Parts: sequence; C-alpha cells; structure tokens
Amino acid sequence: MKNNLVKYVLIAFSFCFVIGIGIGTYLFNKPAMNVAEEQPVYTVTAAQIYNEFSMNETQANHKYLSDKNGKIIQISGTVSEIIAQGDTALTISLKDSEMTEGGILCSMSKNEIADASSFKIGDKIVLKGECTGYMDLTSEVSFSKCVVVQ
Repeated sequence: MKNNLVKYVLIAFSFCFVIGIGIGTYLFNKPAMNVAEEQPVYTVTAAQIYNEFSMNETQANHKYLSDKNGKIIQISGTVSEIIAQGDTALTISLKDSEMTEGGILCSMSKNEIADASSFKIGDKIVLKGECTGYMDLTSEVSFSKCVVVQ
C-alpha cells in the first residue's frame, strides 16, 4: 500500500514538473510587445498626465500602469530636452506651456532613435510608449519603448 502511494506521488510530481517546464518555456519564448502596433489605451497631453500623477500618484498608477507592465499611452507635448547616449539610447523630455515643474521622460525604442534624433528643442511631437510610473525625486513621469506617432 505504501509503495502505491509513493508511486502516485512521484507520478503527480513528475506531471507537475513537466507542466511547469512547458509554461516556463512558453513565457520565456513569448515575443515582446511591439508598441508601434499596439493601440493606445489613453491619449493625453504631457500636462494632463503629469498633473494626474502629481495630484494623486496612487490613482494615476492604477489608471496608467497594469499589474505586469505599463499601459500603452499616446502623449503629446513640446520637446524640452534631448539626452543622447551615443547611438544606442535616446531620451526625450516633454513639457507643455501649462507645466511649471516636472516633465515627461520618454526613452525611445532602439529602432526609433534615427527618427527621433531629428527632433529639436521646442518641437511639438506625439509619441506612444509604455508608462512606467512617476519618479518623486525628479517629479517626472517615465515612459519606455517610445515610438514616434506619424
């Protein structure tokens, strides 16, 4: 009787192990989200999203961030700063005339760096990216994987 119990426990453990390996392999090989092809969940201006985060960060986090990663947001604003790290990384800071402090930091996707490098300070642009949250220390809302909206 004890032999049968050990046998069933080993079979159940083996079954769970195989299922776990299958799920892990699926998640590891799952393709990354393509922001350019995704529809934005919200379309906002730099001032709108900044004001929401600065007034009530918890509520804004609930609205603009999902459990796993940020939601895709389309954002418009005026280029206030361009930060290039060689040819491999580009971050654009957006503001609006309504904003007296803070800003929006948009880290561009690698395949968008060539298009985005033509921007100049003062240009009005529209970007789409994944909202990653609010940084209290710098008073900025952060976006990653940003792409230029034509």
